[in-house]
Amino acid sequence: MKRKQEEVLSWQINKPGDNDDGGFPAEKPNDICGVWTTAETLHTLLKYKILTPSDDFVQKAKAWLLRHRNLGGDYGEGWPLINKGNSFVDTTSIAILALSPFSADPEALEAIKKAKDWILDNQNDDFGWGIWKYEDSLVSETYLTLLALKEANTIFHGERIELALQEGAAWLKLAQNEKNHLWGFTKNAHETNNASTCQAVTTLIQLGEDPKTTKKPYRLF
Repeated sequence: MKRKQEEVLSWQINKPGDNDDGGFPAEKPNDICGVWTTAETLHTLLKYKILTPSDDFVQKAKAWLLRHRNLGGDYGEGWPLINKGNSFVDTTSIAILALSPFSADPEALEAIKKAKDWILDNQNDDFGWGIWKYEDSLVSETYLTLLALKEANTIFHGERIELALQEGAAWLKLAQNEKNHLWGFTKNAHETNNASTCQAVTTLIQLGEDPKTTKKPYRLF
């Protein structure tokens, strides 16, 4: 783990004054940096207390994420997949998770607030989330969004967030395949898979679902 941590950190772009300074590339060193890769790296380093929020690597990655946020208009108030383009629901969600430890920072707090509102505005009529609004609701998008909103709710404590969490959890339950009790990519998908099932089950448990209700999926694993 220590060796891998050092390898990952060696990939961080170190070019002061460059727009990619502090970001992380997805596939190999010195590639263009990506929002998803940078946010997920930052989130992992902090969630598992590998580094502290004050660490230089962490601070540079935080600054990179804040620089690459969309500022509204046609692109939305979230984050793109790489470093420019339309905001994606899942990319924005992982960015919220990555920045949530910095809620005492006014710039980070404002970014989280606007991204949270953008995600809420992009909830589908069936209460799930797709890549963006009016795209089919997906388990992968909905689970990550719910985790991000759960984290945002610890900061903002809003009734709208609470309702979205309840509705999203209800959508996840309805998305379960009625025959084999597993999950696929979409609601009641005929083809189910372990990844979507893990995403749904762990999210429901984190949202307060009794683990006993998820015994069937785990037995089938």
